[in-house]
Amino acid sequence: MSRTTDVDTPEPAPPTDVATYVYEPIVRQDNETLREIAAWCNDLADHREAQPIEADLDEGDTMVDVEKNEVGEGLIVSKLQQCGKDCGGCPHGPYDWRVTGSGTDRNWECLGRTDER
Repeated sequence: MSRTTDVDTPEPAPPTDVATYVYEPIVRQDNETLREIAAWCNDLADHREAQPIEADLDEGDTMVDVEKNEVGEGLIVSKLQQCGKDCGGCPHGPYDWRVTGSGTDRNWECLGRTDER
């Protein structure tokens, strides 16, 4: 692919949330390697998105439903929850949670009761 560019056009800046130690080695690569890295990154992201949904539940919690979040990042997990060992009305819910992150680095954000969304 041949392209004419203005020599005064600055090189694209890396994403602001990518660490320097990640992007500095990348900018030193030739164009072919950059395209291979970009293709691999897309393949890796596709692979991760295709993996089965894993939701770490607290003891006594019961999974009700899991769906991809259509509005933003992450998954929406609906679950019944235990509130304490002395509660006679457990489990409670179901409650919806937005789950982001992967592996051991997950963030659970309570969205409220499933029937109130």
